[in-house]
Amino acid sequence: MPAARPPRLLTLRVLAWRARRATALLAVAVLALAVARTLAPPPPPTVDVVVLARDVAAGSALEAADVRVQAVPRCCVPAAALTAEDAVVGRTVLVSAPAGLPVVDGLLAGDRFDVDPPPGTVVVPVRLGGATAPLLRPGDRVDLVPTAGSWDATVPRDGPCSAVPEVGCQAPVGGTTPVLARGALVLEVPEAAAGGALGLAAPAGEPSAVVAVTPEEGRALASASAAGALGAVLVG
Repeated sequence: MPAARPPRLLTLRVLAWRARRATALLAVAVLALAVARTLAPPPPPTVDVVVLARDVAAGSALEAADVRVQAVPRCCVPAAALTAEDAVVGRTVLVSAPAGLPVVDGLLAGDRFDVDPPPGTVVVPVRLGGATAPLLRPGDRVDLVPTAGSWDATVPRDGPCSAVPEVGCQAPVGGTTPVLARGALVLEVPEAAAGGALGLAAPAGEPSAVVAVTPEEGRALASASAAGALGAVLVG
């Protein structure tokens, strides 16, 4: 007579006993994964901002392929970060920048000048003299002072600086030079040309700059610069 087959239940119990080690390891792995997911901190909140899609060189005009919108952790987003590609395409990059860098207004040239003038300021083109002029870049801060030619043409020798009363300027005493504008923001440094900055009448090759200053300083600069080149002192 053929041998009797073991009951199905007994077979299953034997298989379960043989697989007990593997079953225990699987249960421990599942439990560890569940604990890790529970203890892991939630992902940080993000903000969609425009970042550079590739390295760009200074002076490059941004194209659509140069930028993309990317979710960046809120803690790492600069306050002035731009969020729309339309706001950056076509604008010029002032400095070389790497891929992945969030795009901010300070990285880009302004709509008209290389740097946008601050609110409440006026824009004045000035003729410059001296060794400082070739060193200037948009974004620099300078103190502007009259040179001998502009001072002699605008200031009476026997009295106070009546041509620029708004800044309380007085004629030099004991070698003191008046300051026509303090911390003027350089918006643009046009290439020297016969027409000068913004059509300013200047001899060919004479350096010039466009600066943002207070309205009072603007009137003083316009008066002094019309008579001659000004001196620029680069400040921090």
